[in-house]
Amino acid sequence: MVDMMKENEQLLQRYRPPNPAAVKRETFERDILFAYAWPEFRIANICEWAGAKNDARAWYQSALQVDPEFSQAREALARLEH
Repeated sequence: MVDMMKENEQLLQRYRPPNPAAVKRETFERDILFAYAWPEFRIANICEWAGAKNDARAWYQSALQVDPEFSQAREALARLEH
């Protein structure tokens, strides 16, 4: 799991997601923002499933930085807080 996270961290450094504040929510740009946040969300799911809650929390937060309206990531983060 550590290798997976490191490899993905390197790949994600190459990403250039749009600024969430600049995205026109009523257009396809909303879908693009979601697509950029999805990998971090999936990694968070894997970490959570493996019991690595601190890592999962960090990845969920990272997904929310990319897409602050990503409801599934917000719900998962809230679940970890309880």
